[in-house]
Amino acid sequence: NEQDVARKIRDAVFSIGKANGIELLGPSECTFYKVNKNFRWNFLIRGNNTESLLNLAKKYKDYFAGDRSVYLEIDAFPLNML
Repeated sequence: NEQDVARKIRDAVFSIGKANGIELLGPSECTFYKVNKNFRWNFLIRGNNTESLLNLAKKYKDYFAGDRSVYLEIDAFPLNML
């Protein structure tokens, strides 16, 4: 449910943290928040060092790798946030 999703996101942010010079914005609800009974959230990770950004994104991917209830999609160079 929605509370479980929010808890998992908070747990990931607390567990992984963030790197120096990187700003984590979100999580925030996607424009199309609920699709086919699935809740969707946006994170935006921004900074000046591409390598640090990709390393942090990989940590999030690894964190959720064993959780079949979470689908994580990483777009390193998004054209838009819809």
